[in-house]
Amino acid sequence: MARKSQILGAAALDKVLGQLPRRIEEQTVLKALRAGASPIVKDAKKRVPVRSGKLKKAITVRKGSRRRTAKGGGQLVIGFKPPVSRRAHLTEFGTSKQPAQAFMRPAIESQGQAAIDAIGKRLGGDIEKAAEALAGPYAKSGLGKSRRRRR
Repeated sequence: MARKSQILGAAALDKVLGQLPRRIEEQTVLKALRAGASPIVKDAKKRVPVRSGKLKKAITVRKGSRRRTAKGGGQLVIGFKPPVSRRAHLTEFGTSKQPAQAFMRPAIESQGQAAIDAIGKRLGGDIEKAAEALAGPYAKSGLGKSRRRRR
């Protein structure tokens, strides 16, 4: 025999869950991605060949274009500030007159797992905080309680 149950405050719970994805996309995911990019950027700055120091200073993390994402989700790009950005690939991959001095690929390969761990750790904590913040007004008033006054 199947049991029926009724969730009191389901509308409030639905409202909380409906707000969570937008909040995660806009704030939480980008913060987590930035935390994941940090070990890669640090390692790339250690590995980059230094002649004038401009290439090392130009390594940066910036927010990606929304047009390039599948559903408008968060995207960060590890790259270079202009005008160095037009020459960085020549150092990484080399030319016919200059051998390759890879620094980005080895940084990604060596710090990839650390980046994934940092993203997971930051994302998990921030999702919980966002859920608590969204549920805050409802949790204080009692999500499971009816808000109607009885006569």
